[in-house]
Amino acid sequence: MQPLYDGMKLFLFMGLTCLSRMLCAEHVVIESLNGESYAFEVNSEDTFLDVVHAIESLDQESFLSDERTFGEEIHVFKINIGGRKALSNTLLAKKIRTEARNYAAGISASESTDITYILKTMANSSLPKIKSAETSLKKAGDRIDHVHPFYFLACIFTNEELKVCIRNLQGRAWVWKEFLKGITDSLAEEDAQGNLLPFVEDFSAKLKVDANVILPILKSGRWERFVNTLIDIVPREGGANRYNM
Repeated sequence: MQPLYDGMKLFLFMGLTCLSRMLCAEHVVIESLNGESYAFEVNSEDTFLDVVHAIESLDQESFLSDERTFGEEIHVFKINIGGRKALSNTLLAKKIRTEARNYAAGISASESTDITYILKTMANSSLPKIKSAETSLKKAGDRIDHVHPFYFLACIFTNEELKVCIRNLQGRAWVWKEFLKGITDSLAEEDAQGNLLPFVEDFSAKLKVDANVILPILKSGRWERFVNTLIDIVPREGGANRYNM
């Protein structure tokens, strides 16, 4: 990996090391010469080498598949400064999608299992346990990244145990924002490609909610409000109290 270090040291050193001391958390997007884009966060306590290691932990098979990119600079083209502390660089690193997710593909049993694992771990585990599960959570997240966000949410809101889990997660501010960001980013990505509104009726029927309640929220792009509204209005089934914690 030495050529990668050489190609990016000069370009990143002045910007990222200074920012990492001054700010709580910065959103950084990096782009390779073959056009692949990735986003992750840098925390105030991260050193330059921490940033390099975070970049190295990205999907190198696709991000660095072209050997001509080795030894050349990686362009930092966007930095959004915010005060939110990241749970983990590894958990937050995410490839930016350029193609629409297929709603018609639905969701498989293995994808439902991954969603259940992610939600139950983040809703019910302690912070040390969540940190120890970072690698497996990241892998599970990668496996379901192609799932349409309506099916991701339907997996949660048609399962009584997961309905309780997402309510529990909503009350854990230190992980809720990170979990919510993944959902809202996916919703925004699909809306930008006209891949949400055509499926609102079907999605509403699956969740047994009134489409007229959620449609205005979706049209206005209030993604966090949309998720919180689902938590409030999706009905619980009989006997669901056995999952209360």
